Amino acid sequence: MALEHPECQEYRLAGSVDEANFDELAKGVESVLYLCSDISDEKGVTGGGFEVVKKKFPMTSLHIPLIPTTLAFSSPSEGSTENEKNLIYLAAIRAYVAYENALLSLPKPLLLMCRSGRRSTAVLHVFKAVRDGWSFERLCTEYADAPWLVSGNITTWIETVVKCFTLQRTPRINDEAIIFRQLFEKESCTYTYLVAERASRECILVDPVLETVERDIMMIRNLGLKL
Repeated sequence: MALEHPECQEYRLAGSVDEANFDELAKGVESVLYLCSDISDEKGVTGGGFEVVKKKFPMTSLHIPLIPTTLAFSSPSEGSTENEKNLIYLAAIRAYVAYENALLSLPKPLLLMCRSGRRSTAVLHVFKAVRDGWSFERLCTEYADAPWLVSGNITTWIETVVKCFTLQRTPRINDEAIIFRQLFEKESCTYTYLVAERASRECILVDPVLETVERDIMMIRNLGLKL
């Protein structure tokens, strides 16, 4: 059974389901965001995995695996260089952007699927925290029983993403290692992200949009950055 999130009624969460029961699970759903890797038995739909989902939702399903062992979900060690730390921050933001774009663009109601519900809950909660401007501490307090809290890697990823967005809203960021900006493009209803290393002044744009290139270049110049 898919559970409707109490504060986000456009989104529904589900763990694994047998292939024979997927049609019943998907009743009333317009799209699916599938988070399992489908490697070996790591499937949200036992048997056929994402292929079952794609068959029912050929135009409105996305397979974006959330794999907690990848760079985006790691934590810098005490000996990590600033460059190594920034690579982790960048990977974390890129992973989040993929999920955010899916949550914004897929038709609703949208079903988020994984094996246990832990990853689907994590994606929805980090999306809500970023959208509503919550701190990581508030997120953990509001969802003290969230299943992702027992996964160190997923919790680390959520903390990294939320704190990066918090930096954007905090006036005093002179001592931080990175510069981060979120930029909205209203026609396509998408976000572009500017991430820069403060020491080197080097930056990248994540998911740039052709229509806003001049705006983005102007911001890079105003901040004294190098693309």
